[in-house]
This record gives sequence, C-alpha cells and structure tokens, in this order.
Amino acid sequence: MPEPSGREPHAGSVPERRAGDEFDDDDLAADEAAAVVESDIAELHNERTELVDTLRRVQADFENYRKRVLREQTALVDRATDRLVEGLLPVLDSFEGALASITPDTPERSPPTARSSIPTSTKRCSTTKAPPSHASARRCAPATG
Repeated sequence: MPEPSGREPHAGSVPERRAGDEFDDDDLAADEAAAVVESDIAELHNERTELVDTLRRVQADFENYRKRVLREQTALVDRATDRLVEGLLPVLDSFEGALASITPDTPERSPPTARSSIPTSTKRCSTTKAPPSHASARRCAPATG
C-alpha cells in the first residue's frame, strides 16, 4: 500500500511514527525483528560467499600441491633409475668383456672381475625403505672408482 507521500515502503523497513498514526507495540516489535532477521540473513549470505571462495582456493591449492608432489616423485624415480643404470653399466661392460674372451676350451665359470663387480654395484644402491611419499623411489649412490 503506498504511503501518503507517494513512496512505496521498503520491505523490512520500520515504518515511522507520525502524529495520528496508531501503531501497536507488537507491530513495531515485529517490524524491528523482521529488520534484524533480514540483516542477519544478509550477513550470513556474505559469510557463506566468503567461505565458498575460501573453499575453492583451498581446493585449488591442494590440487596444485598434488600435481607438484606427483612431478617431484616422478623426477625422484627417474633420477634413481638413472643412477642405478649408471652403476650397472660397468658390470655389463665387464660381462661383455668376459663373454668376448670365452673360447671353446675356457672352463665354465664367470671371470673374477665381472663376478666381483656385481656386489660393489648393488651395494652402492640403497634398498632401504624410502619415506612414504616416495615409496617407489630408491636411492643409489654415484659410482666411485
């Protein structure tokens, strides 16, 4: 219902008391309570919006973290594999040399140099359990000598 001034009252606004207007105290209290409820709803809506934004940022941060850890684990496994292969190359060279030196009258046993290089190469590679985040990785020390 339009006011006498021609303006529409705003929803939730408390009507002003004018001379000659008769307002019941219950009506005034109900209007004030409605205004408080509306301000609470607006405040809760703003808080919800902030929390949703925070949640989205945390989810994006976690996804970035997960991708970074996966890249780091992959790089760690690649480095460990490279070190292992580098450590085993001298052993393979020794076996190739041994195979090349075998003649039909050679006794059936591996040459001492090839046999002795296997434990040396495998001892450089640690088989201890890696931390849980890098469970598939093994550490291999660089070849010495």
